[in-house]
Amino acid sequence: MLIATALCGETDDDVVVRRFRRSMVGWFWRLPFGIGLSTLRACLKLSLGRSTSGVRSAGNGAAMRAPALGVALAKEPERRRALGRRLAEVTHTHPAGIDGARFCAELAALCAQSDGSEMGTAPSRWTAMRQAALQMGDPQMVEAVCRAGELAESGASPEEVRATLGTTGWVVHSVGICAWAFVAHEGMDAVRAVIRAGGDTDTHAAIVGAWIGALHGPDILPRALVTNLQPGPFGRAHIEALAAAVESDAPPPRFSATLALLRNLSLYPVVIAHVLWRLVRR
Repeated sequence: MLIATALCGETDDDVVVRRFRRSMVGWFWRLPFGIGLSTLRACLKLSLGRSTSGVRSAGNGAAMRAPALGVALAKEPERRRALGRRLAEVTHTHPAGIDGARFCAELAALCAQSDGSEMGTAPSRWTAMRQAALQMGDPQMVEAVCRAGELAESGASPEEVRATLGTTGWVVHSVGICAWAFVAHEGMDAVRAVIRAGGDTDTHAAIVGAWIGALHGPDILPRALVTNLQPGPFGRAHIEALAAAVESDAPPPRFSATLALLRNLSLYPVVIAHVLWRLVRR
C-alpha cells in the first residue's frame, strides 16, 4: 500500500520516491510486526534523514511491495522499470534484491494486461514468467525462476519443491517458490500452495496473491475473507479507496496514524501469544 499511496496522482518520479521514503518512516514508527532486519535498518536510516538508506541485502521486502507498482504502471514499461529500481533501492541495494522486485513488478504488469484467460494454462503462465525474467540480470535469480518452471512442468511434490527452491526470506528462495506456485496452480490454489510450503508464508502469499489479483481481479478473492477485513486504517474501505485513487490519479485516502498505531499495539499480545504457542508445541 505504501507504493500505491506514493503513486497516487503523481507523475514526477522524484516526488514519488520522496513520498515513498516518508511513507516508510511513518509505517516504521507505527510499530509494524514482522518487519525484516534489512527493512528495519533502512527505516532507521530514513528516520535519521539519510539520503542513501538502502542496505546491501538480498531480502524479499522490496519484492513483496513491487507488484503494486507493476499493476499501477502496467502500460508504462520504461517508467515502471526505472522507478522500480529506485523504489527497491530505498531499502535493498543488493542486485538480487533489486532483481526480485523488478521481476515481481514485471509479472504483475503482465497479469494486469491479461484478461485472465490468456494465462489460463500452466504453459501460458510459464511463458509470462520467462518474459518477466528478462528484467533480471542476477544469475541466481534467473536460475531460481527456471528451476521453478521445471518443477511446475514435472509435477514435483511440495516436499521436493521446498527442498529444491527453499522457503526462507532470501529473495532467491522467495521468487523461486512464488514462481513455482503461480505456474503449477490456478487462482487461489497458488496462494494456498505457498502457505502450505511453509517458511516466509506471509510474504510469499502476498506476492502470489498480488499476481493472482492482478490477473483475475478482486472477484477471485474469497468473499468471506474480504468481508471480515476490519474497518479503520488500512481496512477494506481504505484499500478500496486507495485502489480507486491509483486508477483515477486522485490523491490518496487519508487515515488516522494514531488509530493505526493503536491497532498495531493491540495486536502485539496476539502475535506474542502465537509465537509462544508455536515454541511450546515444538
